Amino acid sequence: GTNGKGTTTTFIANLLSQFGLKVGAFRKPHLIDYRERYAIFSSGKERYITTEELLRAMDEVVEASSEVERTLGELPSFFEISVAIAYSWFMRSGVHLSVVEIGLGGRLDATNVVSRPLVSVITNVSLEHTKTLGNSVEDIAREKSFISRWGRPLVTGARGRALEVIKERALSRGAYLFNPFYSYEVIRNSLDGLIGLLRLETSHNLPFKLPRNLTFNYTSPGEMFLSNLAISLTSTILALRDLRFTLGLPRDIRDHLIRAIRGLERKEVPGRMNLLSVNGRRVLLDSAKDILAMEKLADWLKRNTENPLILLTFSKGKDLDRMSQILRGFDVIVTSHSNTARAYPLETLASELMSRGVNVLGVAPLREAWERFLRELDGRDLGVVTGSLYLVGDVLSLLGLSFVNQ
Repeated sequence: GTNGKGTTTTFIANLLSQFGLKVGAFRKPHLIDYRERYAIFSSGKERYITTEELLRAMDEVVEASSEVERTLGELPSFFEISVAIAYSWFMRSGVHLSVVEIGLGGRLDATNVVSRPLVSVITNVSLEHTKTLGNSVEDIAREKSFISRWGRPLVTGARGRALEVIKERALSRGAYLFNPFYSYEVIRNSLDGLIGLLRLETSHNLPFKLPRNLTFNYTSPGEMFLSNLAISLTSTILALRDLRFTLGLPRDIRDHLIRAIRGLERKEVPGRMNLLSVNGRRVLLDSAKDILAMEKLADWLKRNTENPLILLTFSKGKDLDRMSQILRGFDVIVTSHSNTARAYPLETLASELMSRGVNVLGVAPLREAWERFLRELDGRDLGVVTGSLYLVGDVLSLLGLSFVNQ
């Protein structure tokens, strides 16, 4: 999907692990440490790959990569190697299931070598990576829909023209298309967190009873979490349907599912609407890197804050016209991120935003921009770091925070 892949991957892996399953999760990119890409969930607890396990898997993959080079005349890409490491580690670790985040698109993605997934998921579709995936929502949806498989479920939260393309592709490929079983209603979505109500709309004649209403009291704000949860629940339920005999799962999953949701409420997803206290100032970290995500973040800020300050950068290739329209009315400090190959040149980005009416208060490299950002927060109710997952990772590094096991 365009948004929510990492969150949905995390939610599905966490939910499935609450049923006594050992579940591998591959996500990208990482924020600080490369090992963040690889985790195993068990009973809701997350364990990242150790350095020793990573090196062992890398040795195996490098040896195979040399064979690929001899056969094809070129080495696998960085992402292809990363995916191979995940599959190798999951196999050696004896996971029951793995949940894998697609890299880019779907049709030609390295993760798409899986020939018979239990469930395929397309979270949503909007314009992104247009140079690679196509210049229209329909083209992008078509690329993503190639993850569907004959006789297997395809779950999507896509709407409009994208949904029509996905329906057509699912039919031609013999996949069974499912929209989320649950609709959702936002009860509260503020700096104090998110409370939502999910209502069962359909059960598709499933072999077990499902809870009709579910409350979700989440530590982080953001309506997108409810959308991701509805998709994750549907995907999890369909996986459990096909695993109930193979893995000896209980026939009545209703109570188990409720407990799984309660466990998920305490699982914050790094880099996605994370609220921190930094020297007594409230700072929100969110990796809104495309138009859809930035629109939702801006709308949330307008409804829940008075005078936020945004620390911002983009990677190359963003639609600056649309991004600038969304950012007008906010105070912004423009900076850069550490991935220099993909980062937008600092002065160029600032100039482009200002020429489009964005109120840029300052322009500086990250460390200097971060110090000014904190100073400028005096008298403001919130600071926001956004525009790139790389920037969020850089700020976490400045704060000395980490997620992986040392």
